[in-house]
Amino acid sequence: MNKVLLIFFLLTTFNVAVAQPTDTLVIERMVGTIKIDGAIDEEGWEKLTPLPLIAYSPTFGKPPSEKTEIRIGYDDKYLYLSGKMYTANSRDIQGNSMIRDLDLEGDFFNVLIDSYNDNENMLNFSTTPTGNRLDAEVINDAEGSNFYNISWNAFWDTAVTQNEQGWFTEMRIPFTSLRFEENDNGNVIMGLIIHRRISALNERLIFPAIPPQWNFARMKPSKAQKILLKGVRSKRPVYVAPFLVTGMEKLEPMGDQDDFSTDTQVGLDVKYSLSNNMTLDATLNTDFAQVEADITQVNLTRFSLFFPERRQFFQERSGVFAFNTGGDTRLFYSRRVGLTEDGQPIKILGGIRLTGRVKKLDIGIMDLQTSSFDANPTENFGVVRFRNQLFNNYSFVGGMLTSRINKDGDRNINYGLDGIFRLSASDYLSVKWAQTASDTFNEIDNISVLDRGSVYLFWEKRALDGFGYETEYSRIGEHYNPAMGFIFRNDITSIYQGFRYGKLLKEHSLLLRHTPYVTGNAIYQNDTHTLRDYTLEAGWRFDFLTRASFTVEYSHLYNKLFSDFDFLGRINIPIGEYDYDRMTLSYSTSPANNLRSSVDVEFGSFFNGSRRSIRVNPLWNVSKYLSLGLRFELNRIDFSETNESIQAGVGSINLTTALNIHLSMVSFIQYNSLEERLSSNIRLRYNFREGHDAFLVYNNQSAINERPNDVNQVPTSNAVTLKYIYTFVR
Repeated sequence: MNKVLLIFFLLTTFNVAVAQPTDTLVIERMVGTIKIDGAIDEEGWEKLTPLPLIAYSPTFGKPPSEKTEIRIGYDDKYLYLSGKMYTANSRDIQGNSMIRDLDLEGDFFNVLIDSYNDNENMLNFSTTPTGNRLDAEVINDAEGSNFYNISWNAFWDTAVTQNEQGWFTEMRIPFTSLRFEENDNGNVIMGLIIHRRISALNERLIFPAIPPQWNFARMKPSKAQKILLKGVRSKRPVYVAPFLVTGMEKLEPMGDQDDFSTDTQVGLDVKYSLSNNMTLDATLNTDFAQVEADITQVNLTRFSLFFPERRQFFQERSGVFAFNTGGDTRLFYSRRVGLTEDGQPIKILGGIRLTGRVKKLDIGIMDLQTSSFDANPTENFGVVRFRNQLFNNYSFVGGMLTSRINKDGDRNINYGLDGIFRLSASDYLSVKWAQTASDTFNEIDNISVLDRGSVYLFWEKRALDGFGYETEYSRIGEHYNPAMGFIFRNDITSIYQGFRYGKLLKEHSLLLRHTPYVTGNAIYQNDTHTLRDYTLEAGWRFDFLTRASFTVEYSHLYNKLFSDFDFLGRINIPIGEYDYDRMTLSYSTSPANNLRSSVDVEFGSFFNGSRRSIRVNPLWNVSKYLSLGLRFELNRIDFSETNESIQAGVGSINLTTALNIHLSMVSFIQYNSLEERLSSNIRLRYNFREGHDAFLVYNNQSAINERPNDVNQVPTSNAVTLKYIYTFVR
C-alpha cells in the first residue's frame, strides 16, 4: 500500500509541475444562414474575429508573409470555418490534385479538432485550391510511426473559389461527424489547431503558436488551443447505407480449364449515434471492393511483413483499439479479420462495432463473424477495449480482451493491461502486459505465466530539439500467440536504446535542423539468454529549409541462426553466426515540388554475402487533373562462397486522374520480379455526394512465366466489380 501511495504522489506531483493551462477561447455563434460556396460573402462571417496565425516554419514566430484570415463559428448543427488565403501573385497558387484523400503537398488549409478533448486524438479536415478534400485521424498524440490514419472518412462539406487576390474556402462540419461530450448546460470543450500552407514561399502558418519542438508538433492534440462552444446539443442521426456489388472473375489455373464466375450480392452498413459520444456501426454481408490494393514489398527478412488497415469499417476511432507492443507488433491487428495470411479476402457475414467516450473513459467493442473459405472454417472475432485518463490529462490506464473462435470450437483468448504516464513535460513511460489463453495449453504441462505472455516497457523523451532518448524493453513468451494480433517471433527478449541531439539552426542557414543519433537493439533467447541478434546504428539527418532531407547511416548487424534460413525460397543460408555491416544513404526532395522524389541506397554485407539495394520513388503532378507516380526497388544479393546470386525487384506505376472533384480514376500496376507476377488495380469512382458513390474496379493477377510445378505461383486472374452505395440519413 505504501508503494501505491508513493506512485500516486509522484505522478500527481509531476502533473502539477508540468501542467500547461491554456486560456479557453470562446467561439462565437454564427449569425444568419451560411451557403457553402467558397464566396465568404455572408454578413455572419464579418461578425467573427479572425484567428491570429503566426509562422510555424521555416522560421517559427515570424508574422505571416501573406495576409490570411481564418474564422470559426457554429450553430446548432454545424461547425463552420472560412479561410481567406491572400497571395501577392495568384500564379503562385499550387493546387496539385482533385482526388479525395490524396496527400496534400501544395497549398492547403486544414483544421484539426480534438472533439473529445482527450489530448490524444484529433480529426483532420483539409482542402486545397482545387477544392478536393482530405480527412484523416491523428492518434497517440502524433507520436510513433503509425499515428496518422488517412483511411478515416467522415461526412462534411467544403467549397473553394479563386481570383487574382488568392483562394478562398468555406467548410461545414456536422457535429454528428465529430463526436463530443457536453455538460448539462450544453457546453463543449474541444481542442483546435489551424494551418495554412503557402507552397511558393515554403511557409506554414499555424494557430495556436505551437513551437516545432516535437516530431509533428503541428498536429499534436496535447498542444491544441482549447475552445468552448456554448449551448450545443448533439443530434443522433442514423446513416443507413445499402450497397449492391456485382462482378465477374476469370481464373486461369495452370494446366486446367479456365474458371469463369459471376456473382451479385447486396449488403448493408449502418451507423447510429447512441449518444453524442457513442457510435454503433453495424455491417451485413460486408464487401470492400472499393479498397485500394496493398503495395507490394520485397521481404529480405526472416519474418512476416506488416500491412496497414485500409478498410473503412475499422477506421472509426481506430486509436481506441491501439495496443502496440513495440514497432508493428500489437495485441489487436484488424487485418486478421476477413483476410487470409496471404491477403485473400474472406467474406464477413456481419458484425457490430461500438466506439465512444464516457467522461474520461474510452470504450471500444467489436464482434464479427466470417464465412468459411477453402480450409478456413467460419470464425467469430471479438474485441473489448477500454482506456481511462488517470492522474492527469496525458496519462492513461486500460485493458483489452480479444477472442477468436471457429466452428470447431478452437478458441484463442488474449487479454492485456496497459498504461502510459506523463512524468514530465517531455518524458513518457508506457507499460504493457498481455497474455494468451488457448485450448492447446491444456495439452502442455508447466507453462509459466511469462511463457504465454508479453511484457513491454518504453521510456521516451518526446523532444525534437536538444537531447532526446528512447529506452525499450520487451519480452515475448514461447507460447504467446495473439491470434488476432501481430508479432514477428516468439521466445525472445529485446532491449533497445536510442539517443539523439536535434539542433535548430539560425534563420538564414540553408539547414533548418540537423540531428545526429545512435541506436542499439539486442535480442536474446528467453530460456538460454543467448544473444540472437543485435543492431548498432549511427546516423545523421539533415533537414533543409526547402523541406528536402538527407540522412546517412552506418549499421553493424549480428545474427545467430539456429536453423537454416531459406532466403526468398531460392538460396539456403546455413546455421551459424554472422557479423556484417551496412551503409544507407537517403535523400528526399521537397514534397512541395510538382516533380519530386526520394532515393534510398544501401550497400554492404549480408549474412555470408553482400547486398546492394536502391529504391526510387518519383512523383510528377502534371496538373491538377493528372499525376504520375513511379516506384522502383532493386536488390542484388551475392554469395561468393557458393557462387550464388539473386535479384529481387519491384516496380510500380501509379496513375491518378480526375476530371473534377466527383469523377476520378486511380490506376496501380505492380511487377514483382522474384515471383514474376504482374498485378493491376484500377478504380473508377463517381462521387455523387457524400455517402453516394459508384465504383468500377478492375483487378488482375498475371504470372509472367508459367511454372507448372510451383504450387506457390499465383494463377492468372481477371476480375471486374461494380459497387454502388447510397446512404440514407434519418
